[in-house]
Amino acid sequence: MPGTIKEVAEKAGVSVTTVSRVINGNPKVMQGTRERVYKVIRELGYVPNAMARGLTLGKTHTIGLILPEIADGFFSQVIRGADEAAVINNFHLLVSTFHSHRSDEELSFRLMNEGRVDGLILMDPTLSDDFLTRFHRGSVPIVVLCKKTKYTNCKYIIIDDFQGAYQAVTHLIKHGYKRIAIIGGPYDNYDASQRLAGYTSALKDYNIKLNPDYIVDGDFRWEGGESAMHTLLDLANPPDAVFAANDPMAIGAMEAVKKRKLIVPKDVAIVGFDDIELARLVTPPLTTVHLPMYELGTTAVKSVIRILEGRKVKRKSILKTGLVVRKSCGC
Repeated sequence: MPGTIKEVAEKAGVSVTTVSRVINGNPKVMQGTRERVYKVIRELGYVPNAMARGLTLGKTHTIGLILPEIADGFFSQVIRGADEAAVINNFHLLVSTFHSHRSDEELSFRLMNEGRVDGLILMDPTLSDDFLTRFHRGSVPIVVLCKKTKYTNCKYIIIDDFQGAYQAVTHLIKHGYKRIAIIGGPYDNYDASQRLAGYTSALKDYNIKLNPDYIVDGDFRWEGGESAMHTLLDLANPPDAVFAANDPMAIGAMEAVKKRKLIVPKDVAIVGFDDIELARLVTPPLTTVHLPMYELGTTAVKSVIRILEGRKVKRKSILKTGLVVRKSCGC
């Protein structure tokens, strides 16, 4: 006989409330506690009440997740959150990556959309409404991540990138930095556009004149961040602080500073965006904006399941960010 939630709590050494929070993907639960609870859940074969009632949720009990990469630390957190939410609700998670190749994405979408999954999660910051219109079979619920869409036959979950960037740049301004540059992301990337907008808005609100030379395009990769930082350091009046639109570019920028025999943050402060695992391990530890990627994965899966259950789900959900202050900003 499957275990009960009380038995799970007792064996895991936590309260029933904590078990419930883990099941519902509460991001405030410590990672070690979450892993311990999931281990006990699997050992005891505990099934949440919604599933125990025998709800008919589809034929495959599989949820598909299509995203650009699988090895990247940024996306791995989404996968982990989605997988744990799927497991706890007796679903399988089928993951497919397209490595930024549109033809691969179309193939994955078509295969999953032809009865292989009960619901589908799609994470592509360059996704077009036309793509969804052409390839979506309407009976399969779709949740789009990190991209607004006008396609009405789906739900979408976004992260408040604008506010995260605004908070990061405001933090630099309040600590005396005036010549603040940005290493942005790809021009066709929704997240990158929102982070650029947050940067420019913060400068405007604090009456700091926008310097076009301080806006350098990046590609969300380490090498792109290093190259962009060299461009900024070559200016006649280089910046005293740099906001990079993701952590890999911020870390690449730090490497460029070191190669110039300069010091972070003494000569130039650097702030990133993502809060990947490496951010706290570099020297100096990187101040960055934390993205709730684990929560994004759990929220997406729970949204799909709610749709399959016939429950109401908001068309748009927004997850909040938070600034993590470490040593690279000199604050």
